[in-house]
Amino acid sequence: MFYHKNNNQTDILKGLQIDEPMIFLPWDIDENGFIDMFKNHNMSLVVEKYYFVRDVTIFDNSHCNIGVTFDKMIRKVGISRNNYEGYDAYVKSFAEFQIALIREFGQPNKLEKALNDFESCEWRISDSIKIYHYVMDRFGLEEHLYIEHS
Repeated sequence: MFYHKNNNQTDILKGLQIDEPMIFLPWDIDENGFIDMFKNHNMSLVVEKYYFVRDVTIFDNSHCNIGVTFDKMIRKVGISRNNYEGYDAYVKSFAEFQIALIREFGQPNKLEKALNDFESCEWRISDSIKIYHYVMDRFGLEEHLYIEHS
């Protein structure tokens, strides 16, 4: 089992700990519960079943935003930065998230060389929890970090 460093009672198999604001986001929460939980914390509905929360902190000091996708409950949490100023910003962000992910969950189960200074990483926490982190070049660089719950 993997536990969040700041609260060893909180298990990633049950949900994601947001450090700031201090909110535990359980995987089995529905949309209404999520809305109530984040109504005072820069949350907005982007499209049906997809919410975006700005300016949170996770993994013991990684400042970011989260995008939460619902089916009946949370299916995916995407984690992103506010903006990137050039290639060096992607390198710095990728490295910071990698350090935090490895500290929290150990080495990735799957690691492949990807784009320039970046690797494609996957953590299989359980049959129902997977974490993906990579940078791709589609219309310019994009960092992707997300946790899937199935």
